Amino acid sequence: MKKIKLLFDMDGTIADLYGEKNWLNDIQNERVTPYKNAKPMGLDKIKNEIIKLKEKMGERLEIVICTWLAKGSTPEYDKAVADAKYEWLEENGFWELLDNYIPYRYGTDKAKATDEKCINILFDDNNEVRKEFVENRNNIAFKETEILQALKLIGNM
Repeated sequence: MKKIKLLFDMDGTIADLYGEKNWLNDIQNERVTPYKNAKPMGLDKIKNEIIKLKEKMGERLEIVICTWLAKGSTPEYDKAVADAKYEWLEENGFWELLDNYIPYRYGTDKAKATDEKCINILFDDNNEVRKEFVENRNNIAFKETEILQALKLIGNM
């Protein structure tokens, strides 16, 4: 059986960055506050489903965070954002479930994180990102509101 690689976006998918007051102003002024303070989005249920999948599938399942850094940012701010997201994953108990953490520069095609030997599945709130991820490839993408249903379906494969 093929290995399954699950790629999770963070902002707007598992972390409610856009629900943070003044998030855009903070990012434009290179403050990491919204990344650190973003509320989890259904994370407990998602983590529980991932734990079940890992128990069932073992080495056949790979969990990856594939997230963009801030748009138009400096290398210094990119590092600060990558570190803030890393800390957020640790503080919210998601880090221990991960096999890889990939913070990409804004706009990078997330299909760069895929593996041709795997079934690659992306969870992302951005329609254009999902579209680019599946275009001309054998990749699958779901929006943030479909994470739990998709994880349950994968568990029944």
